[in-house]
Amino acid sequence: MPATNDTRRKPRRGSHNGKKPNSQATSRRDGPKAVQLKAPAVSARWLPEPELLFAGGNRHVDPKTGLTLWGPASLGSERHRDRVRVGFVGLGSAIQNVQGMLGDAAAGIEGGDTHHPFPGFADSFRFEIACSDDKLNQVLSVNDHKDLVATRNGRERFEGALAILDHKIRLLAERDDRPDLVFVVFDPELYQRTRGVDYREGGASYHRDMRRALKSAVMRHRIPIQLVQETTTRRTDVTRRQLDHPTEVVWNLATGVYFKTGGLPWGPTGLPPDTCFIGVSFTRPGVRRPAS
Repeated sequence: MPATNDTRRKPRRGSHNGKKPNSQATSRRDGPKAVQLKAPAVSARWLPEPELLFAGGNRHVDPKTGLTLWGPASLGSERHRDRVRVGFVGLGSAIQNVQGMLGDAAAGIEGGDTHHPFPGFADSFRFEIACSDDKLNQVLSVNDHKDLVATRNGRERFEGALAILDHKIRLLAERDDRPDLVFVVFDPELYQRTRGVDYREGGASYHRDMRRALKSAVMRHRIPIQLVQETTTRRTDVTRRQLDHPTEVVWNLATGVYFKTGGLPWGPTGLPPDTCFIGVSFTRPGVRRPAS
């Protein structure tokens, strides 16, 4: 056939030539469409407070009321101590302030509109906290304290304080008349300077917390400890702290002392006898956490 001169143009790429555009092509040009999510169905219901078990098999939903009315669950058993002997580690003045707070608590502390009164150790946990034996005090000397807080390197300061406190707790644990529990008292300056440290080693970042480090170190001495800040006593400057109501402080402190020395303040009800609940906390390695 003879060659002809065809002047018709071919459609350009992307042109639809009058036809409906392809949906896939449109999708590629416009990008993916947003996924429409349905609103989640949420429901809630009120769970009543579970009853707790106290001395004599008595029950109540409130631990403070139950302790005041009937006493701790382990009352009358081998786990209960009528008298808990405590020792102290810290500056002499700080130890005296904690002893004074315990003395006030033994006599009872008035509550308020939203705070349950503390009736005293004898009328709640049915025990006595004996804290007047000076032989069970390991006093941190003024010179040792001064050297610690003056140490410029944070890691050396932290590890130095940890070593001294651990040593003094070991001395109490090795006594023939060892205490049942040791209060480790941090005065404001020692607490601020040694409560935690951040440092790098081998290309990695580390954070150490004094509370955790000391509890871990003294486990080998097999004696329970209770850390307390001197400011908790309200017998020194507390302008930098916001403290709980005095009754809340003492309730928590007494509960800790009673449990750490083998007592059972209260027990659960309505659970199978062989049930065990375990709480687990975790963190990702290498994540820096603030001192606490």
